[in-house]
Amino acid sequence: LKPLAALNHHGYLTINSQPRVNASPSEDANFGWGPAGGYVYQKAYLEFFCSPTNLDRLVAALPEDSTITLQAFNRNGDHRAQSCLHGTREDKRHLMCVTWGIFEGSSVMQPTIVDSEAFEVWKDEAMQLWTSAWGNVYTSNSNSRKVIDTIAETYWHVYMVDNNFVDGDIFRVFSQILSLDPHAGSPIILPKKDPT
Repeated sequence: LKPLAALNHHGYLTINSQPRVNASPSEDANFGWGPAGGYVYQKAYLEFFCSPTNLDRLVAALPEDSTITLQAFNRNGDHRAQSCLHGTREDKRHLMCVTWGIFEGSSVMQPTIVDSEAFEVWKDEAMQLWTSAWGNVYTSNSNSRKVIDTIAETYWHVYMVDNNFVDGDIFRVFSQILSLDPHAGSPIILPKKDPT
């Protein structure tokens, strides 16, 4: 949980994640599922909201030979992508399996798929939740509501998949950009400077 806490502290507001798993027994207490005697696999996955600046920093830090696929959408329908296929930034649909299991006597079972087109549709609902659910907790003129409205209007909804489920590290790219001074304040809410 420490890497997720660090991401949230630095303005990458995580809402979903899973670690990589390589041939964990299906009986494993943390990751197992399906019939006994099988093996389960997962690609590391992160889903979060971030500011345009934080997205720019993240995309710039992804190396050309990265095993990470990234898709991002904002409220206006803008789209950014980074594919692990030779570092291409493209608008093509991305479908990938992120969870699967191998069991005796059967083909690959229970794949969990990440689909960029489904994610784009989900983006509208996810962005709306900022104001319809979380924003409604606060009065319309409160500072908290203004922060939530700013997030809903300007942030990006992002997912990342590390396709190297054997020894990948989805958090490695963040270590290059999170060397921020923790005493400088939250990167989410920057204090307004007095113009005088």
